[in-house]
Amino acid sequence: MAAVSAFSAGTCANACSLTRQLEHVAFRPRLASPLTISPGFPERKQWLREAGNHRISVRRALRGRGKTAQGGGSLVSVELSAAEAEQGGRGARAMVEGERPEDAAFMRRALELSRRALGRTSPNPMVGCVIVKDGAIVGEGWHPKAGEPHAEVFALKAAGHAAAGATAYVTLEPCSHHGRTPPCSQALVRARVQRVVVGTSDPNPLVGGEGIRMLRRAKVDVVVGVEEEACRRNVEAFMFKITNQRPYSILRYSLSLSGSLLPSIGTSGCAAGSYRSQLLAEYDAAVITDSDLLAASAADADPSPDLSASPATLLSSEPDCQQPLRVVIARSLAHLPRSTPIFDTSLAPTLVVTDESAVVADVSTASATGQAASEQWLRGCGVDLVVLPDGFSPSNVMELCEERNCNSVLWDWHPLMQGAAASSSSSSGSSSGSEGWSLGSWLMEDDAVEKVVVALSPVLGGSVPGTGSSTGGWLEGEAGALSRLRGLRAHVCGQDVIVEGYVEK
Repeated sequence: MAAVSAFSAGTCANACSLTRQLEHVAFRPRLASPLTISPGFPERKQWLREAGNHRISVRRALRGRGKTAQGGGSLVSVELSAAEAEQGGRGARAMVEGERPEDAAFMRRALELSRRALGRTSPNPMVGCVIVKDGAIVGEGWHPKAGEPHAEVFALKAAGHAAAGATAYVTLEPCSHHGRTPPCSQALVRARVQRVVVGTSDPNPLVGGEGIRMLRRAKVDVVVGVEEEACRRNVEAFMFKITNQRPYSILRYSLSLSGSLLPSIGTSGCAAGSYRSQLLAEYDAAVITDSDLLAASAADADPSPDLSASPATLLSSEPDCQQPLRVVIARSLAHLPRSTPIFDTSLAPTLVVTDESAVVADVSTASATGQAASEQWLRGCGVDLVVLPDGFSPSNVMELCEERNCNSVLWDWHPLMQGAAASSSSSSGSSSGSEGWSLGSWLMEDDAVEKVVVALSPVLGGSVPGTGSSTGGWLEGEAGALSRLRGLRAHVCGQDVIVEGYVEK
């Protein structure tokens, strides 16, 4: 059970605005321990009751409902079942055709298994599979990494002969084509699986429903759409890249309780299991600016710097994960700090992006020597250096990422990023000046972001230098970013509340 303490609605106008947006947020339940199933029928019923009807108590920040909390604002204590919470507290979802009462719980187990490969499957999606016979799990599996067997193969191997006549729960439609591995649909048919429950269909043209059709032609009972929303979220970057032919892009930042942007990354830092660490593992590229690197360089002077909380630590702490391509937007190569680990390409690849006007400006000043020396030093470190002729834009940065086989991009925003981004905007001919300008606005104006992730931290203070608003103005007003966010959800990570929303196009 997780109790969510909502902040006072009167703390700050920006916090109030975000609180109003949280009215329909679903707080995702987290079971206290890994799910286990014993083969006996009574144990199965007990597990299903815990997984499907698990009650959680949450405090939801609502506007104008329930009793008034001490200090102002409205706090309503509600109890939601797991199914209700997954649907935003508006009641359990409607069952799809052919769905059985126990199917959702087993599909959630398959989703849990898929996340064990977080940060290791790109460009493939994360997929989990559970084989169930007579109410007991007889086999489990997940896709560990690209090029290795798929989840269904591992689950069938674990089930052995027990797979005959069983039900297979798989989060994504089984593949039907010969790639680096044989078709999973054929493997399920050969194992004589009687029923297959699919979380969501695969938009990949190489599959495109053929996996489901192949199973049905073999007289296998197929049910599609159980826990579909959760299954689609699990592979949203993969699905977006397949259907739109460009990388999936999200913006991440931190807010204090007073509604101000924080230079930190939340109280949970980037330790293993933290939300930022998981994002860095899940996304193929992470973007930062030279301003953040300068701030991190100053922090390195501390005798015991907390590198896990440093904005420049674009390295995930998740075990055995693929580290993201680290992208640095640099307005000046001469001023890049050399002490930060981001230029150690033995840890992860690094791409530095600058523009022609910045190079010309450096050459025309006393920093010309530093510019040339920095360029030589970067190339000596194995850094990929690109000079853009016409200034920065989110689109051309993402194009560079896509050329390097990155299907998803994380924009890691901190207040100190604004100086470099504003300079980039100015050099590219944008009408936005540095005053009141923000990275969030820059990305939104270019329609470059599909999703926004906010870490609400239980701290006060925080600000954005050089702006008239604690959030740089990009959140407020009818045209603000919050008015464009849909499908808001939240969950607790450490002491932070993580709020996710999708940008309406």
